[in-house]
Amino acid sequence: MELCASLPIDPMGNGPFKQLPMTIPSIPLCMGMKEFIKKYSYPSVIKGVNTDFPFDGSECPIRKGKYYVKNMLVDPAPFPVIVPRGFLKSVFYLTHGKAKLGVTEFVVEIRNRVF
Repeated sequence: MELCASLPIDPMGNGPFKQLPMTIPSIPLCMGMKEFIKKYSYPSVIKGVNTDFPFDGSECPIRKGKYYVKNMLVDPAPFPVIVPRGFLKSVFYLTHGKAKLGVTEFVVEIRNRVF
C-alpha cells in the first residue's frame, strides 16, 4: 500500500480550494507514516494520550480496525513558516497500485499566532 497527499488552500474561506505546489508523492505507507505523518503530527497526537492510532509509524502494517483521535490541538512548531494563511485542506490517499482504497481529509484554518 502507498500513501500520497495533496494540499489545496482557500485563502479567504469563501471559494474553491486551489492546489498548492506542496504535495507528498506516492510512497510506501510505512515510509509515509515515519517520514511525514510522524513529523507533522507529533506532539499534537500521541498514542496512549489522545489517540490509539500509531501516527509515529511504530506499527506497520497498520491493523484493520477503528481508531480515535480526541482533544487534538495542533502544535505549529513542525510546520514551515511559509505556509500560506487561510483554510488548508490536507487530503491523504491510501492506494494499492492504481486503485484508491481510502481518503482522509482534514481542513484547518491557518492564521498568525496572537501572543
